[in-house]
Amino acid sequence: MKPRIFETPADLFQGAAEEFANRAPQALKDHGRFCVALSGGSTPKRLFSLLASGKFSALPWKQIFLFWGDERYVPSDAPESNFRMTKEALLSKVPIPTENVFRIKTEISPSDKAAADYEQTLKTFFNLQSGELPRFDLTLNGVGTEGHTASLFPHSSALDETSRLVVADFARLKRDKSWVFIEAGPGSCAGTGHEGVFKGVARALLGDRRVIEMDRIGGGL
Repeated sequence: MKPRIFETPADLFQGAAEEFANRAPQALKDHGRFCVALSGGSTPKRLFSLLASGKFSALPWKQIFLFWGDERYVPSDAPESNFRMTKEALLSKVPIPTENVFRIKTEISPSDKAAADYEQTLKTFFNLQSGELPRFDLTLNGVGTEGHTASLFPHSSALDETSRLVVADFARLKRDKSWVFIEAGPGSCAGTGHEGVFKGVARALLGDRRVIEMDRIGGGL
């Protein structure tokens, strides 16, 4: 898929929402469900609001399954929580079954156990055998000013992890069918001199390294 460049943030989020909606039918045709790994932070909030609007009311929510590619180790109702933001902007406004939403259980302590719990969730849902990786139909990611995506920061030691699906600080997100990187405004990559970060991101995602770091707040996930 070739990169698409939009003139305005509104056009960008509209395009991302359309990409989401357009990929669902093929996934349903292929294997009867549409599995998406969501991103956190403030950027995807506008995308989620669009998906919850009447323009996309035909989305097959009963066959859509949502996961998170990164989360902050805070209570799920805390202002910093990626789950809370998604719930307010999207989940509370669409008819998606509760059992189709797989959040990271940050109420589990310590964070290593929360990571292990989510790893088991992925293994069970995707019926993974030893050494296999989960494969999402679509993965959403933003890009920060210093070039991080899915909370994978430059030179992170998380890139050296090769055996775990989820670890406290990072999570594996590789070999998924489609990637949508959303970046807009002065707090993102565009216009900051970091446009070349996409080459590094591609190497991290598609090269030999296999893990993407999760966001840290107070040493959490």
